Amino acid sequence: MFKNYLYKLYPKYIYINSEYQKVEMLKELKNISGIYLWYNNITDNYYIGSANNLSNRLSRYYRPSELTRIKGSLIHKALLKYGHKSFSVYILEICKYNELISREQYYFNLLKPIYNILKLASSSQGYIHNEETRKIMSKIKLEDTKLMERILALAEINRGKKRSEEFKKLRSELTKGHNNPNYGKGNSVIEYDTINKKETIYSSVSNAAKAHNTGRNVIRYCIKNMNAYKSQYIFKYIDSNNK
Repeated sequence: MFKNYLYKLYPKYIYINSEYQKVEMLKELKNISGIYLWYNNITDNYYIGSANNLSNRLSRYYRPSELTRIKGSLIHKALLKYGHKSFSVYILEICKYNELISREQYYFNLLKPIYNILKLASSSQGYIHNEETRKIMSKIKLEDTKLMERILALAEINRGKKRSEEFKKLRSELTKGHNNPNYGKGNSVIEYDTINKKETIYSSVSNAAKAHNTGRNVIRYCIKNMNAYKSQYIFKYIDSNNK
């Protein structure tokens, strides 16, 4: 079984029953950054992801509203069908925030997770990649000769419908940051991450909101009232005249 192979990778944390060990897991992984794997003990299928705060990210897999929000998510469907008691969680690696994408891609290539629709490690729009990560992602895109074909096909399938998560991820990879035709136009926003000491520039309030999975009015409210979003992120308009 694949589970036996997982142990040979020496996971940093193992939670055999994700239902009964939920509280223990979320407590232990608070503020820990790394790569996680959801393993279905019934089907032997699995999903790989990464998070800056594993506790916060994994807790979302226990929310019914989150599991039903993204219709095309295979891992969400599996959790709803088999229940959390049928899944184990493996923390494959603990790593730094700026290493998440490259390490996630490493495990994608090594383990080829069934539940991951998109086999390209991806981050929130506006994420500032380090040089190593940019090289890895560029190499992957060059090797994926069907990338544009897949994007166009997905666009056609989703015409007039709510676009799938895979399509949005693929499209965002080609239109991030300075590659976005709207970059520098309108109300560009700069984000200050007070915990990780990072700055991220978004081409619009909408993109900043999407990166944090929230509404545009939330970002505007934080800018207007100089409030820190989630006590961590401070947003400001780049062009002060657009306030």
